[in-house]
Amino acid sequence: MDAVDPEVRELLGLEAIAGGVFGRDCGSFDPSQAAVGYFERALTDFTARPVLQLNTEVEALTFDAAGRATGVTLLSARVAEQVEAGMVALCSGPWTNQLLDRSGCPAEDRMPITPRSGCCS
Repeated sequence: MDAVDPEVRELLGLEAIAGGVFGRDCGSFDPSQAAVGYFERALTDFTARPVLQLNTEVEALTFDAAGRATGVTLLSARVAEQVEAGMVALCSGPWTNQLLDRSGCPAEDRMPITPRSGCCS
């Protein structure tokens, strides 16, 4: 629990656990349902209303002069929209470097991620 940022811990309401069991037959975790849960919680717990946009792609990140991410350019139905943000979470997985490239990020600032297809054993 110490590895999680205190602000993130407070925002998500995370609490330490004493122990647990994890095995093949113990259950499952659905990240999509977790996202829905966080979204629904945000509807009641925060003054700023969340917006869910389906079929929308993040075309690029926007940066200030110091190199800090300040927002995103969204692309929906071929229409671009700038969205400014106080904080940007980069959660694009193996597509991170493609997004950083489209955003004009220098190669030396990109992530050490190598997309692979197939399954690892």
